[in-house]
Amino acid sequence: RTADIQFYKEVGTVVEELEKRNKRSMDPDEILDEAEEERQKQALNVTFEDFCKKVESATDCGFKFDAPFRELSWQGVTHRSIVEVSPCRDCVVALHEWPGFVLSIPEIEVVYFERVDFSLKSFDMVIVKKPVAGKYEAKPVMITGIPSTHMVKVKEWMAEMELVWYEGKDSLNWNLLMKEPNKDLRKFCLEDRGWDGILNDETEDQEQEEDEEDAVDPDSVYEESDDTDTSDDESVESEDDSSAEEVSSGEDWDALERKADRADREDAKRRAQQTEAPPAKRQRPQRAKPRGGR
Repeated sequence: RTADIQFYKEVGTVVEELEKRNKRSMDPDEILDEAEEERQKQALNVTFEDFCKKVESATDCGFKFDAPFRELSWQGVTHRSIVEVSPCRDCVVALHEWPGFVLSIPEIEVVYFERVDFSLKSFDMVIVKKPVAGKYEAKPVMITGIPSTHMVKVKEWMAEMELVWYEGKDSLNWNLLMKEPNKDLRKFCLEDRGWDGILNDETEDQEQEEDEEDAVDPDSVYEESDDTDTSDDESVESEDDSSAEEVSSGEDWDALERKADRADREDAKRRAQQTEAPPAKRQRPQRAKPRGGR
């Protein structure tokens, strides 16, 4: 039995033309192509809207069409690349990449947010679907690489849809976790508290580890205080040693000053004796006598 039917039509060219790769962004032909593609999108939107109204107006038709809420959309990786994930009234869709991503909201049992940390720029969203015929699917649905700035928007939408979610800093081994409830679903739900017993315990363990890391060891405080006391004693001893060195160095400077004063007095006395001595007589030059003749 088919529950959901999707009608789609490709808009624009899927194959990239190699000859247009090297064209400039301001090329007139490229601008015209973009304008024509936008015109086709608008025409197709009008056609799809008219088609939905005609189908729903049919008397014997039980189909109801669902449209995404663009203001609640967020980005994430559903298959290979980053696409726009949009919630609808009854489902969550991402139709920009093939194959399309369609998840029915009534099928969601619990959601777990992985890698939730203020230091990280993105987080992952793991969606566990309700069991079918008493068995969970072996692998949950995952939307990875969601920007952390969209966390509040996603949680507000989930609260409005009354969905249950948990969060943690680590990535869980879902291949191993999904095996536990499939062993005995009744025991898992009644005795083991279901997903709350697994995911909530994981969250509490992570919070406990954080509290232990943030807790201060009193022994370390006492050790630090002892270290500060010994350092204070060492500083006092070093101050005493430095003062003693200053005294000894002060005595050396006094002796040097006395020697310098003594040397200055001797130099002054020597200069005074030189000034008191009589100046030496200068000999007058003799004229040379002429030779011969009268």
